Amino acid sequence: MQAQTIAENLAILPVRVGDGDVPGVPFNTIVPDIRGRTPEMAADLIISRLRLFLPASPGSLPQTDWPDQPLVVVWPLANHTDVRGAFESLLTRSAPWRFLPVRGPSNSGKSHISRQILSNALRVPELACGRFDFKGTTDMDNEIASLVQNLEVPKPANGGRLNARLGQILDSLKQSARPALLIFDTYEAAGEGQEWIEKQLLPSLIRSNWLRVVITGQTVPRVQGQIWENNSSPIIELKVPPAPDWWEFGKQYDPELTLEEVETACRLAGNNSGLLAQLLGPKEIL
Repeated sequence: MQAQTIAENLAILPVRVGDGDVPGVPFNTIVPDIRGRTPEMAADLIISRLRLFLPASPGSLPQTDWPDQPLVVVWPLANHTDVRGAFESLLTRSAPWRFLPVRGPSNSGKSHISRQILSNALRVPELACGRFDFKGTTDMDNEIASLVQNLEVPKPANGGRLNARLGQILDSLKQSARPALLIFDTYEAAGEGQEWIEKQLLPSLIRSNWLRVVITGQTVPRVQGQIWENNSSPIIELKVPPAPDWWEFGKQYDPELTLEEVETACRLAGNNSGLLAQLLGPKEIL
């Protein structure tokens, strides 16, 4: 409790090996439970913590290799150019921040944007990337499997608590320290996952230049006053694009499209951005 700096806090790693409380450990301390981990996994956890505040010896870790130039993204969306520009910058070596929070009301296209971000990230060579939708945690095993599919890390065993499984994935990523992008959607439904994101994942950005994080939702983590504030972009606020924006978007793929047709589509789709992107965007060739 007397620790004053981030390094001093990181230098203390309590781990749970049994039931009960330990005098002197504050009740709200996040304590990894290693009773379900192998000795090797427990050792990896300790080594990962050491790497957060001890300088690595030359050659002990691979060099971070983010692209120097922004990715030219495929963006089948009306407007939302501010998110597009921020994402292009995020995946560069000189990115001014490592966390991109995107907040917006229902039907503003948040989930569609998060999928497009993943689709573009998959085009970056050697980039480990994954997307997790908290709305899908009713089938957590499948959601975890989807997250690790392109991260090239072991999938945590089925049946564990969400925070513990997300922690294992982050621990595995730290071992390789290769460029990685984690995307979390529907943050307002994260439940216990919010604690892991705000107390473990985002603070790890301070010393992890290899990691980038995108979070979308009707709510997102508060940035101001957090220890990782300097590593975060200002929160980008989404608005539902109006019909004229969708008309300009749709004319790229259908020059005969009229504003009246777009207005009808917006009304029938309830202004759902994801659905409108499918209706007015590029058509698949069968």
